[in-house]
Amino acid sequence: MVMTALAALRLFDARQVAEEPVQLVHPWAGLARLVTSIRRMYRAQRAIRELAALDDHLLRDLGLTRNDIERMAWSGRDPA
Repeated sequence: MVMTALAALRLFDARQVAEEPVQLVHPWAGLARLVTSIRRMYRAQRAIRELAALDDHLLRDLGLTRNDIERMAWSGRDPA
């Protein structure tokens, strides 16, 4: 059975459409999110390498332990 456009419009409840927010998505938004994720991953891995290269005394001066390095690098926040 082929539904005509007019019949389809009758089934459409305009009140529901009016209540739903319109989300405009830029065609490149997915690519931008991917690039942002890759940058975040690169920065976190670099921070992990740099903090892991420090000795325990310097880490203690920063208020960190070896266990805190990865969590802090990925969250970007103080572990406390």
